[in-house]
Amino acid sequence: MNIREIAFLLICLTLLSLLTVACGNTDGSKPSDSSSEEQLDPSVPVGTVISVKYSSHSSLLGSIEGETEQTIKYGQTRTTTVTAVANPGYKFAYWSDGVTDATRENESPSEHTQLVAYFELAPYKLPMLYINTDDGKEITSKEYYVGASLSVYNSGEDNDFTNLPIQMRGRGNYTWDSAFNRRDPMYNKRPYRLKLSESKSLCGVGEGKSRDWVLLADHCDQSLLRNNIVYTAAAAMPHIYWQPDVQSVEVFLNGEYIGVYLLCEQVEVNKNKVNISEDLSKEEISYLAMFSNYTDLSNIYGFDLYGYKYEIKNDLSDFEELAIAQRDYIYDSIAECFDAIRSGDEEEVRELIDLDSLIETYFIHEVFKNLDTGHDNFYLYREPGGKLIIGPVWDFDQCAGNADEGVDDYENIRGGFTQPWYALLLEEAWFRKAVTEKWNQLKPTFDKIPELITTTAEYGYDSYCRNFEKWQIFGYKINRETYVRQFTTYDEHYKYFAEFMTNRIKWIDSYFNDPQYSFEPGDDFEGDGTLDSPYLINSVADFMTFTHLLSTGETFSGKVFMQTADIVLTQNGNTYEGLGKNALFSGIYNGNGYSIYADIQGNDGCIFPYVDGVIINVVTKGSVNNRGNAGGIARSVRTGGAIINCISYMNIINGSNVGGIVSSNQAGSYIINCFFGGTAYSLTM
Repeated sequence: MNIREIAFLLICLTLLSLLTVACGNTDGSKPSDSSSEEQLDPSVPVGTVISVKYSSHSSLLGSIEGETEQTIKYGQTRTTTVTAVANPGYKFAYWSDGVTDATRENESPSEHTQLVAYFELAPYKLPMLYINTDDGKEITSKEYYVGASLSVYNSGEDNDFTNLPIQMRGRGNYTWDSAFNRRDPMYNKRPYRLKLSESKSLCGVGEGKSRDWVLLADHCDQSLLRNNIVYTAAAAMPHIYWQPDVQSVEVFLNGEYIGVYLLCEQVEVNKNKVNISEDLSKEEISYLAMFSNYTDLSNIYGFDLYGYKYEIKNDLSDFEELAIAQRDYIYDSIAECFDAIRSGDEEEVRELIDLDSLIETYFIHEVFKNLDTGHDNFYLYREPGGKLIIGPVWDFDQCAGNADEGVDDYENIRGGFTQPWYALLLEEAWFRKAVTEKWNQLKPTFDKIPELITTTAEYGYDSYCRNFEKWQIFGYKINRETYVRQFTTYDEHYKYFAEFMTNRIKWIDSYFNDPQYSFEPGDDFEGDGTLDSPYLINSVADFMTFTHLLSTGETFSGKVFMQTADIVLTQNGNTYEGLGKNALFSGIYNGNGYSIYADIQGNDGCIFPYVDGVIINVVTKGSVNNRGNAGGIARSVRTGGAIINCISYMNIINGSNVGGIVSSNQAGSYIINCFFGGTAYSLTM
């Protein structure tokens, strides 16, 4: 053959091939992609209509994506794509015909076929709780229980079980109420209370069995870790004798995944919990009480003490007269202990109160900087004849930078001024010294907290992230969250929490160990207080003694002071509250050209108070930021007083009268040859 003949033959073969394809599908349908490979069943005519149906073994476990009912023409068309998709907590296992790929497509069965997808529990790290209420009833009340059944998986062979009868209701205050008061479904992650039909240790939590359990939603803590970490830290304190044990779990309610919850023991009187007597036959009984602004004073279990509300958390007698006597006994018992706190008398406080438990709970509140420290959930318990014990701690989802009102930064104290059981004692030098000593003993335990946060987050990372696939709240304010809500990933949230605690523990360590904190005024200054032999201010301790005596009413009239070194009243982030209108200096203070540095935040606080004596040769540095009157040297110079040759570099911001040297000066007073080199700004301007 020559070249033209070969070319003509190839063209003819190509045309013949195209004609064969066109004629082989007379109905116009697309031929099978693998018709040359697939062996058709000769007993089934080509073009026979075949139905194919796909379904899930259980809609609670998974579903089918794609067209679940299809028809094909045998030998001519094929199935389209379907995929078996597992619900959270499960994974795809296999199809009823043995196929283990979740996705199926391009198949051509020769007979009518129904394929069922089977699912199984996924190997998640966190335990999983499956709760089904009777008849799927919704839980809408904090008072009335709904019948349900509970199954626990992935908690170890000894702890897994199925279909335990339980009762379930809502719980909480703000979190529960906001779920119903706000119509937006993003707020609808609710906390719950469980009552089991028999005592069990759920998921290995706790040292003993119990019927009463709590599921905390932690919905406004987008790390899902704060309560978990705080309770774990509290349990490590030697004198918080019982602290609820916890475990993060994934929860499914009536077949719906509702997120990661914190499974907790309920705070209650129990031999495995708050282990005190439950004998109600006497007037003097053991009790568990709670300091809480939410206390209902309309019933026998609530009472007011010095303007603070308390709720009795244990049972009282069924006999009304005896129950009233028991309530009165509890009131008197708590009042006796609080009066000791108010007195500040060390011997009396130690006699009536377990001081170790008070200090250790203070550490938990202060180190984690809890928003609710002086507001709610402050527990205390006592047996007749015994000491009052403080604890356990509860409700810390809005701590560690996760709330407003001063909780968002890692500096400054919180519990030391919001909770009166702490604040009143912190005015006493003996108590502050005890705090410093115990802090230095326990600091190695607190140093482990940032690492604990990281390891806990990373262990349950997939589960915590899955919670926010269900509840897409990043960027939203659920309760009192500050800028932390603006984080867009779970990683940012838990890493911020760990970083905050690293900085907070470092700051607290410097605060408790600052000489000012545990300062106890001395009895004498070096010198005689005369012009020839002035009282010498050689150190911070000397100046603190000087200001302490001024605050107690001493004016030092006719006495002379000489400063011999620079004084730094603010160290390691600590603050000096300064002196205000309740103090008066009538002596002579010669700064000798040395400086006094302070960052003052106390209301009405200044380095020097009212002055009707003489302040000379003093240099001040730092800042004043308060709500009262403020001056860079003193609050005010009164008739007969003088400030001479002084320099102020203070930066002053406050809500009332403000001045670079003083906030005000009376007629007959003198300010001579003074210089102001800072800034002064009144918020009322």
